[in-house]
This record gives sequence, C-alpha cells and structure tokens, in this order.
Amino acid sequence: MLNRSFGRGILLACVVALGVLGNYANADTNGLASANSVSLFARSPQDNSGGSNRNSGGGGSSDNSKSGSGSSDNKNGDSKGNSNDSDEPQFDDSPSTIKLLEPQSTYKEKLRFPLGSVITIKWSYDLDTLKIKPKKVFIDISKTRTDFVNIASNLSYANPTTFKWDTSKWDSVEKNFPLSAGEYHFYIYDENGRFNQTEAQGRMQTYSQLSLILYSRGEFCAECTVGDASRAPLPILAASVASLVMGAMAYFSL
Repeated sequence: MLNRSFGRGILLACVVALGVLGNYANADTNGLASANSVSLFARSPQDNSGGSNRNSGGGGSSDNSKSGSGSSDNKNGDSKGNSNDSDEPQFDDSPSTIKLLEPQSTYKEKLRFPLGSVITIKWSYDLDTLKIKPKKVFIDISKTRTDFVNIASNLSYANPTTFKWDTSKWDSVEKNFPLSAGEYHFYIYDENGRFNQTEAQGRMQTYSQLSLILYSRGEFCAECTVGDASRAPLPILAASVASLVMGAMAYFSL
C-alpha cells in the first residue's frame, strides 16, 4: 500500500513538472519575437535659395518678383542676376540601405542551413536614396565580428542583385578560414570598404543585419545553440519527463 501511494506521488510530480516545462517553452518562444528591419529617415533637401532682394527708391530698383523698369526675375539668385544653382548632385545626410529579399528571416527562429548547401543571398536597392550606384559589391562573413573572410568580390550592380554561395566548394586551406558549424554574420558593402563612411551621403550603406547558422547533418552543434541556450534543453527534458511518467504508469498498473 505504501509503495502504491509513493508511486502515485512520483507520478503526480512528473505530471506537474511536464506542465511547468510546457509553460516555460511557450513563454520563451513568445519572447523571441523581434523585428529585424532597418528604417532610414531622410531629411528634406536644404533650401539653397538666396531669398528675395528688394531695393526701394530710384528707377533702377530691383525686385525678384515682377516690378518696375529694369527689374529682373532671378531664381535662386541675387539682384545682379548671379545664379546660385549648382550642377553638383544634392543629397540628404543619410546613406542608402538595401533590402534583403533572400534568405527570408523568421522572427521566432534563426536561419539554419546545413554545411554543403547552396545559400542564395538576394537584395534590392532603395532607388529613392541611392544617388551614387556602387561600382562593385563585396560580401564578407565572420563568426566573431573581428575576423572576416570574403565570399564574394566584384559583384556588378543590378537591382535586384543575387549571389549563390556554394558552401560545398569552400576551401578552408586557401581561405585560411575553416567553415565549421556555428553562427555566421554577413557584411554586404561597396568599393568604399566594409566600414568606410567617407562621403556616405547617397551611397550604399554596409548591410550587417544578416546572420545564419551552419550545421553538420546528423551531428550536435554546441555553437548552434548560442542565443537559444535557454530553449535547447527543453525538448530533451520534456522527453525525459514523459518517459518517466509512462514508465511509472506501466509499473504501478501491475
């Protein structure tokens, strides 16, 4: 009788633990939702007009609006008819960002690709803010955000632009960069350099919002759980508790 009561207590504790794990998993999943979009706010172009000049008195008076003899109608100019217009392109103070089209990210899970697969990277340009088109485009990757290696060089401008990265052809010796399982950060930039912001107005801004995880098929990747460490043990714990519950039910039903 004592053993049967003790068994019921263990069974009840396992059921409660399973419910707690389920609630924790739901709360953790809901907390992962995050926006991954970048918005730019451009200031209005500066008004370079020189203003109106009005000189009263005498027959030689000048007014930028239509008035009296000898008057002149000058746009962005002064009373002498000198124009302030310039042939130089006028930009706002913000660089131009790109819009990532592929791979399409999700808010709840990080992007994951098996090593050896072909990863398509596709983006478009914001033609409203891109005033100086890039001559060449480059793509670098990094695991630490301090050590970088190039995966694409001298890509020509196209809108949209598509690049396919075949990870099966990666030469770790030639690149001096082993392509192992883990999380990688991507940098897409123009000929001015990865972090070069010199005269950035109207130029392409370096895009660094893409991150994804590479994993080996059939192998456990400890690095792949970085950022998801609180969620990684949950399936294992849930399965273990479920096994205990089923075992206890089978044992004490005898």
